Amino acid sequence: MLLLLFGVLLVIIGLLLCFLDNHLEKSILLGVLYTILGIITICYYYWMYKTMGKRMFKKMPDFSNEYHYDFSNEGINIKSKTIDSDVKWDYYKSALISNDIILLYPNKLRFNLFPKQNFSQEQYDWLISIIKSKIEDYKNFIKNN
Repeated sequence: MLLLLFGVLLVIIGLLLCFLDNHLEKSILLGVLYTILGIITICYYYWMYKTMGKRMFKKMPDFSNEYHYDFSNEGINIKSKTIDSDVKWDYYKSALISNDIILLYPNKLRFNLFPKQNFSQEQYDWLISIIKSKIEDYKNFIKNN
């Protein structure tokens, strides 16, 4: 955000320098330079913002591995090539449940995503009932047909 503000500030200063009434060649040249640098800074900020997730994903090779989740009344066992972890239900602070997907949130910035297509109807219904009994703060967006 600071980078965006810096870019906007550069553009404003550049435009002011260009349109001041003194008509000095140096101030006009400096104004054009500041304006161009400001526009480049703003474009760079938006590029960084749009590509952040993709760049972070590439830096985390564990996410390209296949994960296996085993659900129980005690929690979730998560396994991959490099991870074998038992996560208790109280680790998750909130949940979002819908007809097609379940999101479990350990905090406001992270979540685990479980699409319905990876479960049978019976397994999905069981998982929903466990989540409702183990996680107090859940949002139910299931639409009954």
